[in-house]
Amino acid sequence: MTDNVNVDALDTDAASYGYLKCFVEKVEHLVASEDYVTAGQLVSDDPTSAWFGFRTDRLYAIVDVLMSQLSDPGHFLTTVHAVMSNPDPDLLFSQDVVVGSEEYNPRQQYFLAVIRMSAFRSVGLHKDAVEQAEAMRLQQGRLVSVFDRHGGWALSTSVQLGISAMLAGNFHRAVAAFTEAQLHVEVPAFAFLTRDALVKSALIQASFGDPYQAETLLARAEDIPRTSSWAESQIDVHRDFTQILLRGGAVAHEAIERIQLHDVGEMWPFYIVAMYHLMESAGYRDQLEFQLQMFESLPLPKTEGHGFSGSVIPLKRALLAMGAGRGTEAQELLGQADPDIVYTQLIEAASHLYGGRPKEALSRATQLRSRTAGLRLLEVRRLAVIAAANYARDNVRDSLNALEQAAKFPRGLSRFEVQLFSPETRRLAKQHIEQWPQEDVGRSTFLTGLPDPGAALSERELIIIQEIALGHSRAQIAENLYISINTVKSQIQNAYRKLGATSKTSAIREAERRGLL
Repeated sequence: MTDNVNVDALDTDAASYGYLKCFVEKVEHLVASEDYVTAGQLVSDDPTSAWFGFRTDRLYAIVDVLMSQLSDPGHFLTTVHAVMSNPDPDLLFSQDVVVGSEEYNPRQQYFLAVIRMSAFRSVGLHKDAVEQAEAMRLQQGRLVSVFDRHGGWALSTSVQLGISAMLAGNFHRAVAAFTEAQLHVEVPAFAFLTRDALVKSALIQASFGDPYQAETLLARAEDIPRTSSWAESQIDVHRDFTQILLRGGAVAHEAIERIQLHDVGEMWPFYIVAMYHLMESAGYRDQLEFQLQMFESLPLPKTEGHGFSGSVIPLKRALLAMGAGRGTEAQELLGQADPDIVYTQLIEAASHLYGGRPKEALSRATQLRSRTAGLRLLEVRRLAVIAAANYARDNVRDSLNALEQAAKFPRGLSRFEVQLFSPETRRLAKQHIEQWPQEDVGRSTFLTGLPDPGAALSERELIIIQEIALGHSRAQIAENLYISINTVKSQIQNAYRKLGATSKTSAIREAERRGLL
């Protein structure tokens, strides 16, 4: 802190990149001078600068001092102090908090939504956080422009909505919000928010969209001047593992090990994506399984089955289980993921392929067209499932159609994208599609070890295998299903043939591998 801070010069510096530093110094000066009334007024009038200027622990310490020294700290300081003392989101819907805020005061309602959103994100309830971010947008639209002196509120609202949607697994909504943030007029004091929007957009594109767009967004982010906000260092880390996703290879593997996890912050689910991508591509599956189980045991801000943060670990473990032939385990893991997010639905479609149910896989993947549009890597995965499902049904024409759609993507398919297709469909594409990359890009990483074409069990055959797994005799099965014993024998023979089994034990083992039991 500087003792000779010019507290009257703050407003003239509002348009400068050093505004936050000046703001922090002024508040510190006022607190040190025991001018608590002016300090409290400054923090309450400009909470965006307080939030992004001070680190959380220091802001809490200052708010704590102000609460103890002011006879009437006001609604904002009271609410902030309450949530920092007890981050339980339910507290923010308590009668005391609701009654303490003025229903028709958009400023109070705006910051109540901000605090609620932050509380929900701190416990991994990101869908609820999105609802509060939308409430922020509603209230922010009602604010008179004079309240947004430095332009930070509107910009921050767009960025926070994008982050909440990103963690909730609504990637299209997140990209739209980050794009909206980029359309705001430049606000030098909060330039880091624009940079954050660009880096987070790049992270989504590198993980699920277009790597080329990710590179472009990162380049634009580098042109934005720095501020003194604590957020700058976290944005740097998110930029770093976006670059790791884009580059891959041994160098990237070393780079991700150098990242300090405490700097990753709430973007930890995308750190998992980057780690999985690198280790799976390198063939380190056993080590990857261990790492995922370790992260699952950590007290990360996540709620099982809620949003992307509550789904990314079980989804990645399900992919490993499917590739290793542990179909039943994969199904259990998929049951722990949020069924509403598109990534879960894509992995579920793939699980139908592993289970020898290409018709169901095809139906699910076809329905996802509108949800993967605009996110290139998700669309590539969807087409990979469709190509493999049609191939499994001996529909070579439609399989080639899906492969050709993928081959016609702008700039062609990358090495990583080709590896998302099954070995069988890759061979088919090489033979029949001129635009398909002809060089050897390594083994497939997504759809490997699928059942042979024609190996899908009928509904009746599946029921009979399930009856066998329960230990029922042929006579019991016939009685339960109201069919003859000869029909049971015939269905068992067909099921064994499709499962590649020669005994009850091997049939049950293969059915479990496919996730049918």
